Amino acid sequence: MALSKLNNDSFADTAVHGRRNLVVNGAMQVAQRGDVTGITGANVYGGADRFVTNGTAYGTVSLVQEADAPEGFAESQRVKFTTARSTTGAGDHFVIGTRFEGQDLQRFKKGTSNAESMTVSFYAKASQATSITVELFDADNNRHAGKEFAITTSWARYSYTFAGDTTGAFTNDNSLSMYLFFWLGAGTTFTSGTNPDGSWLSSENARRVHSDVGTTFMDTLNAEFNLTGVQLEMGDKLTPFEHRSFNEEFHLCQRYYAVLASGSDNSVEHIGNGYGWSASQVEVVVNWPREMRATPALKQSTGSNYYQWQKDGSNIQNMNSLLTYQFSKRTGLLYQVALSSVTAMGAYRAHVNNASAYLHLDAEL
Repeated sequence: MALSKLNNDSFADTAVHGRRNLVVNGAMQVAQRGDVTGITGANVYGGADRFVTNGTAYGTVSLVQEADAPEGFAESQRVKFTTARSTTGAGDHFVIGTRFEGQDLQRFKKGTSNAESMTVSFYAKASQATSITVELFDADNNRHAGKEFAITTSWARYSYTFAGDTTGAFTNDNSLSMYLFFWLGAGTTFTSGTNPDGSWLSSENARRVHSDVGTTFMDTLNAEFNLTGVQLEMGDKLTPFEHRSFNEEFHLCQRYYAVLASGSDNSVEHIGNGYGWSASQVEVVVNWPREMRATPALKQSTGSNYYQWQKDGSNIQNMNSLLTYQFSKRTGLLYQVALSSVTAMGAYRAHVNNASAYLHLDAEL
């Protein structure tokens, strides 16, 4: 059978092929932590994975993965201001955003004469017409570039291409190198200078946020902002959002955060096969679902008899919390001490023992 010839015209010279989007979970598909309410501080995750708050004195917000999205998407991240600010200050602000490892940003050639531009795009809507500032912040070199967007009450796609920055290279490692911020509110500490116009400049707080943003939105009780379809790609060509399968997105998220066991799924969900180390100590070695970005911290709920080691019906060890030992990016040991009647070197089945019990691994940037 003759082979057909490929038509070179089908591959435009300006086309971008292969993996483009550097944002993990930009379609807000994965939400391992679940919805989180009562948020008042910085560095709080909730709702969709990989999107985190920053700010101070902004009142109280909730982060919810919501089944409200534009055509072609199923979920969005909803930010809702559930309590107004109790005081007002020049430094008050609220941001939601995501973070990038330096080793994933090398394609931009930042800090060289051939630095590549960065195109940011996203879908958004708000409960009231409002202005926001979208900002790229280079954490390695303390530089930033921002651009104002006028958000309406209907879903729309927004985009901007930031020119390549010839100053300051990104560090080539697994540490934090850049933020993508969505500023929903800011006091004069961040808005009093010349409005940001998309250009890169050395960090100057007064020029980080457009003056049109202000504090009105975060001062409005029950104000809502929905976000999805977030994309960061190389070059000045805006391309359609790069959809990935749920399975692929989920595994990308697990590099930063992973669930070991959750009583909300199964009140006696298994942790692993454990053993008695001594007459007063039980242990279990656990392999993480996948290699993580860095050695994770254990996030756990605590409560009366939340965790249990069972050898048989007559040798049950209950505990309120677990201790950690020799964690790495791939594995770790969970244990508890000061128990009684443990069968040393005996086999035990380790599991959660309450619907509210959970064990999570946190290696976020």
